[in-house]
Amino acid sequence: MIKIRLNEILAEQEKTLYWLNAETGIRYATLWQMARNDIALLNLKNLDKICKALGVGPGDVLVRKARR
Repeated sequence: MIKIRLNEILAEQEKTLYWLNAETGIRYATLWQMARNDIALLNLKNLDKICKALGVGPGDVLVRKARR
């Protein structure tokens, strides 16, 4: 299972989804779904915009969690 660490990264950097929305132009609803790990498809252009805005790499945002 792939987990999106968007909330954790934003908290570490003391930034919000609203800030990320303004920085990237990605719809707030899309970012909210990503932050909740409630998204089925991930647009790579959006992932690139998020990484650029937050100064992180894709491996920082996406992590693989083993299922039990």
